[in-house]
Amino acid sequence: MNVSELLVRYLRALGVRHVFGYPGGATVELLEACRRENLQFVLGRREGTAGLMAEAAGMLTGLPGVCVSTLGPGSTNLVNAVANAWLDRVPMLAISGQIESRREPCFTHQVVAQERLFAPVCKWATTIQPHTAGTILRKAVRTAMAERPGPVHLTLAADVVGAQAVDDRIALPPLAAQELPFAFGTEAAVAGVVERIRSARRPVVLAGIAAVRGGASASLARLAESLGCPVVVAPMAKGVLAEDHPLYAGTLDMACNAFMWKFLAGCDLILAAGFDAVELIKPWSVEVPTIHVDTTPNTDQIYQAEIELVGPVAAILDALADACAGEARWTRAEVAAHRDALMAKYYEGRVA
Repeated sequence: MNVSELLVRYLRALGVRHVFGYPGGATVELLEACRRENLQFVLGRREGTAGLMAEAAGMLTGLPGVCVSTLGPGSTNLVNAVANAWLDRVPMLAISGQIESRREPCFTHQVVAQERLFAPVCKWATTIQPHTAGTILRKAVRTAMAERPGPVHLTLAADVVGAQAVDDRIALPPLAAQELPFAFGTEAAVAGVVERIRSARRPVVLAGIAAVRGGASASLARLAESLGCPVVVAPMAKGVLAEDHPLYAGTLDMACNAFMWKFLAGCDLILAAGFDAVELIKPWSVEVPTIHVDTTPNTDQIYQAEIELVGPVAAILDALADACAGEARWTRAEVAAHRDALMAKYYEGRVA
C-alpha cells in the first residue's frame, strides 16, 4: 500500500471515522485514500475551521481529532487550531502537505519550515517517510494521547503521499497506561499526607480538566462527601460534579471570579484534583497550602504544592476518601450560604 493508504487504514484501526480539512494539490492522494477506505472527509471553509472541528471530535471521542491542510499558507492557517488543541489538552493529528522532498531545500514558492512552525504549539512535529511511516504513526498516536494529551503535527511531502510504504505495519500502541489501584503505604511521608488532610478545618477541592479526562466524577463526589468539603471546578471541568450537588461551590475564573478567589483564600487547604494551570485566566494569588493530585507532576509551578500525589486521579481520590474520612469539616448550611451569596452576586450581573 502507499503511505496515504497506510495512514488512512491506521486511522480506521484506531477508531477514527472523520477527517476534517481543506485540501490542496499536495494532499489529493490522501483524500483519495479516505474515499477508497470509506473514511469520511469533512470539508471546512478554511484550514483553521477544519482544525477546530477536529479538536471538537477529539474532545467528544477521546481519540485524536484529525485535520488536513495543504502546504505553505494552508499549513500556516492551521496553526491556530493546533495551538488551541495544545492549550485545551486535546489529542490531535494535524497533517500538512509539503513540496517534493528533493525541491524543499532550495525552492521558495509556498514553502515554510513546518516542523519549526508547529514545534512551539504541539507535542511533536515530524515528517513522514516511506521507510518509517508505520513507526511514526504509532509514535504520533501514543504521543498525542499520553498525559497530558495534545496535538502532533505530521508533514507529508508530495513525493511521499503516494509512495509505497516500506514500513507498513499497522500496530496500535496501548492507548492509555495501565491504571493500577492507588493505595497509601505506611511510610511517614504518606502518613503525613493523611494527617495533613485530616487536620484541615476548612479544606476545599479544586477540580480541573484532568479529573474529567480521568473519569473521576464519582470519585470526586465520594471524596467531597467523605471530607464534608465543598468543590470548586475550573471552567474546562464544568459538569465533573453536578451543579445541583449540595457540595458544589461554583466555578473559578468565570462570573463573580473575585468572589470565588476570596472564597479559596478563606480556606485552609486546597486539594487540586486534576487542576491544570492552563485553565487559569487570573494569576494564582491565594497563599493557601495546596496538595497537587494529577497524572503529571506540578512542573508548571503556577501554584506551590507542599505535597504531590501523581497517578490516576480517580484512584487517588478514592484512596484519599478511604484514608481521610471523618467528621464533616463544613456544615451543609455553610456551603449553602456560600452558594446563595454566589447566586445573589451572579444575578446582580457581577463579572468580577
